[in-house]
Amino acid sequence: MPTAFLHIGQHKTGTTGFQSFMKTNRNWLWSHGFYVPDTGCSDQGAHHQMVLALSGLIDNQHLRNLPQALSSEITQNRHPNLLISSESMTRYFKFSELEHKICSFFSDLGYTIVPIVILRDLVPLRKSIYIQTTKNIRNHRSFESFLQNIAKKQLSSSTHPKKQSILRYLKQQKQNPIVIPYNTSTRQQGIARTIMNGLGITDHVPPEARLNHSVSDAQIYASRWLGKYIEKTGEPLSALHRPILQSR
Repeated sequence: MPTAFLHIGQHKTGTTGFQSFMKTNRNWLWSHGFYVPDTGCSDQGAHHQMVLALSGLIDNQHLRNLPQALSSEITQNRHPNLLISSESMTRYFKFSELEHKICSFFSDLGYTIVPIVILRDLVPLRKSIYIQTTKNIRNHRSFESFLQNIAKKQLSSSTHPKKQSILRYLKQQKQNPIVIPYNTSTRQQGIARTIMNGLGITDHVPPEARLNHSVSDAQIYASRWLGKYIEKTGEPLSALHRPILQSR
């Protein structure tokens, strides 16, 4: 039966690199049995607009037209397997109503749904997200306050009757999901090669580009200091600040 493989994340597990790989190697993926839809796909290869349109969370003319355009594209390019990637589905699938809206679209087209998820340990995941926020010059929170803010959000949303963890969602799947641990071995092998191996492709996989680079503790400290300085003084960025920005 035709299968729609939904790469749902998690965040900070090489999703950007894999999406770029999909965009660059669409023809290669086609020749290996996977069709990557172009409708709702960003220049970087992510299907964020597509899944947002299918979720129905935002109603505007552009998003309203995407489902029909996507349906037409899939029908015209009928292929045994679809490959779709958006880490925003990690958030959407915590709510059964949103998960149903997204998945039923593909089910109605005759596809079986198989999620692909890369799971990362909580501590390094939180640290990676925090480091990402330091790239925003206006952020100057400490790591401790960052964690406290997450805890407050989790407590305020824990009573939501329809919210579920991503692990609970995976356990409820009728089809076996493809679950990959995000560890040293995965990073060394490469996310794209790891996912392709999980899909049964073990021959030569095109190389993937590394798009995000780690920042040092000194750069994190400098970013926080600079954010505080700008907020306190109200001064615009100057030549003094640019070396710090350019080093990140």
